[in-house]
Amino acid sequence: MYESSRAPLRLSFAGGGSDVSPYCEERGGIVLNATISKFTWVSIKKIAGDGVSVYHSDGTFEQYKTLNDFIQKGLSPIKHVCAHFKEHHNLAGGLEIHLRNDAPGMSGLGGSASFFISAINSFRLLTLADINKYDMAELAFSLERQKLGNIGGRQDQYAAAFGGINFIEFKGNDFVRMNPLAIKQDILLELEKRLVLVNLGKRRKSGDIISDQVKRVTDHDAKSLKALDETKKIAVSMKNTLHKGDLEEFGNLLGIAWLAKKNFSPLITNSYINGIYDYSLKNGAASGKITGAGGGGHMMLLAKPNEEEALKRALIKKELYPTPFTFQMHGVESWKG
Repeated sequence: MYESSRAPLRLSFAGGGSDVSPYCEERGGIVLNATISKFTWVSIKKIAGDGVSVYHSDGTFEQYKTLNDFIQKGLSPIKHVCAHFKEHHNLAGGLEIHLRNDAPGMSGLGGSASFFISAINSFRLLTLADINKYDMAELAFSLERQKLGNIGGRQDQYAAAFGGINFIEFKGNDFVRMNPLAIKQDILLELEKRLVLVNLGKRRKSGDIISDQVKRVTDHDAKSLKALDETKKIAVSMKNTLHKGDLEEFGNLLGIAWLAKKNFSPLITNSYINGIYDYSLKNGAASGKITGAGGGGHMMLLAKPNEEEALKRALIKKELYPTPFTFQMHGVESWKG
């Protein structure tokens, strides 16, 4: 019997970047994001013996004689979750592990955080560990930063754990406040209908971009600090427009959020990304922005009313194929099977 989990990926509407240290410790962070029906999946079960087998969705697999061998030599970052549960929750081999991701790596949708949340939840079930969603988010954040060296904030981990449309506050010293938004169903459905998500291709490492952003904050670069301050205000305004159901103003703010984001670091955009954005505005989009750290990955576009299909056709002419999705109102989920 497998212990299986899935955790959703996310779209970040505004405020991303303000959840990254040292900015959030010094000035506080605010993020507005939403989880979508794209997931990472992790299934594990105990097997006879001491070996560990890891099966990837691309058909590759890893095999190790013992759990310690996997922890020391494994290729998948799930080995770091294994090491934590071995040390703190008496995990022992053998194990059979199956992994799947609905989006390609470096897609800008928070896949790494979602993966860690799925893995932690499955091992929580396997070992009967007493870990709540806040604990999962903090553990996922810690493992990504300390074991993988990924630089970034906390919005992805909390989104994957809790799910839904969230207004999240970060005040430093590990303070995170989740504020789930109760948006009218017709507003959510119209927003879902008009949003077009398209993958612009593999981006550069998010850590490179965020490292540059962090350096600019540390150096008190006025342009970057002003942009980060502005994106928090935009997140607050976007939350209010969702409550009011004003999607035209939401779209306007989404475009302003993109302009602010480009000022975090010169690595966030390039001539190709800017060209696709301008092309989209001429072919049915009202606004949009990159949904990850930048430099590539997924672009989220808000179409003008009832022009989403025209926008999709225009993008396909550029060999950019929209990624279908719906909003996902649940965070990490689990089952036996």
